[in-house]
Amino acid sequence: MSMWTSVSGLIRIDAMDVFRPQRLITVDDLWTTLLKRRLDRDLPFGSEGTLCYDIQSRVYPRSVTSTLRGYVAIYGDLRDFGEPADMDQIVTWLDRAFAPMVEAGVLVHSGIVCIEAPEVSLPLVLRWVGGEERFVRC
Repeated sequence: MSMWTSVSGLIRIDAMDVFRPQRLITVDDLWTTLLKRRLDRDLPFGSEGTLCYDIQSRVYPRSVTSTLRGYVAIYGDLRDFGEPADMDQIVTWLDRAFAPMVEAGVLVHSGIVCIEAPEVSLPLVLRWVGGEERFVRC
């Protein structure tokens, strides 16, 4: 019998424009490119494919006081995946992908991810802890 691991999560991304000598770098397009590159690196996969993600950039007009840039939805089912080492692989991937992108003025505001492998363990719920800049178990 196959073991299935289900993953679902939502992560809010904040960003501020970065001032460099002689120029202003706006992050509206930059953060999505940087984050996509990070998410694609070591993307967890099972015997039938990888996790999926959608990066949604905010489409409504930005207020000068708001840093909200968008969110990332993570979802999918991984077949033949769910041992404790597999769960750790997902946590490591999340921490690496969402580490602060200081060079672009981008950071995670908040996030929560649920990993379920019913045959092996109770659901693993992770939340982003900004002071530690990583996901921790709830």
